[in-house]
Amino acid sequence: MLHLYVCTQPLGDKLGKTAAKIEYRLWGDARATHSYFVAEAEDNTKTIIELKMNKKKKMRLQVREMGDFKSQTLHIEYLGQTLLPLRNILQLAEIYLSNHSRYSFFSHNCREFTDFIVNNIPELDTYPRVRSSVLEYCHQKLKNQKHEESYLISYGY
Repeated sequence: MLHLYVCTQPLGDKLGKTAAKIEYRLWGDARATHSYFVAEAEDNTKTIIELKMNKKKKMRLQVREMGDFKSQTLHIEYLGQTLLPLRNILQLAEIYLSNHSRYSFFSHNCREFTDFIVNNIPELDTYPRVRSSVLEYCHQKLKNQKHEESYLISYGY
């Protein structure tokens, strides 16, 4: 059995500031975050599953074990448990990547990757969504907890 988390962290570089400005103008808020999964096994081994992008906007899958993931994140959302083995979740990630190998700001990005994985794990069917998105739900939850104010301040808004 795996415990699944979706995590977000600020982009933090020049791209992050640019993305925050674009998102603020388009949607009225600035997220500028990178999302990824953490799968925690029964032995407490944590595996990060995320997309990385090269300079030519070609995406690749990065899977790595890590210790404490809490220190690197803006928000951690526990999604639940699954009986799927890690290799099946990695296969889902590969399927997404084979269909969407090039990054796009509006689609084919870490947000869509996250929703694709969640939507294909049967035990997560009942997890709340906003506009069909788990990440949108998490974002709204953060806004309601008034964390966005400090986040916007960190980007100079």
